[in-house]
Amino acid sequence: PGTPPAGRIPARPRATAQFWPIFVTRTRPEVRTNSRSRGNVYPSAGRPSGGSARAQLGSGIVRIVVIGGSGHVGSFLVPRLVRARHEVVNLTRGTSAPYVDDEAWADVEQIQVDRAAEDAAGTFGQRVAGLEADVVVDMICFTPDSAAALVQALRGHSEHLVHCGTIWRYGVSLKQPMREDDTSPPFGEYGTQKATIAELLAAETRSGGLVTTVLQPGHISGPGWPPIGPLGNLDPA
Repeated sequence: PGTPPAGRIPARPRATAQFWPIFVTRTRPEVRTNSRSRGNVYPSAGRPSGGSARAQLGSGIVRIVVIGGSGHVGSFLVPRLVRARHEVVNLTRGTSAPYVDDEAWADVEQIQVDRAAEDAAGTFGQRVAGLEADVVVDMICFTPDSAAALVQALRGHSEHLVHCGTIWRYGVSLKQPMREDDTSPPFGEYGTQKATIAELLAAETRSGGLVTTVLQPGHISGPGWPPIGPLGNLDPA
């Protein structure tokens, strides 16, 4: 998510997961308390009519659909969601296994899907909406058209969309520390596309539509993904 899509690098057995600082951009409508939800707080706009039975009962169990959950971040995220007792569905191409083995995957519903093909056919958004998730976590959205189609489909079906963006949307660091309002133009086509998606999602939520959160990581490293060095490459020297 912090770098453009690319082929995987062979795993290094001694590697350990490293999580770098991220920017989080979240625009959320005013919240209110639903008296029938045992004190749960919901957005005043963007909440599906009726809501999920789990949310209304205040059980704390959330149905979460992760799009692209078998990648580097998903390999750690999905098992943690399962251990938190959430109901998890993973949408994946099914061409590779998670980077790290974990018994929690036995409790995950796996759905094989080719997002690129279904986006082209205009069916992907409806497929996701049909899963009736409380929360959708999108790890593999790379174009504004894909993001817009998913948002349109999720309105009235899901409560929250979490999108994995990239720090590349903030461009070259011209000073330190770097803040969200101290940015240069996005870096490259990848950063430009991600910046447009983040702005689209913020506008959606500001207008009272779907509640969204955008995570914007830098370089992500861990088992199977060696860290990027200070010079921006994989050369240990």
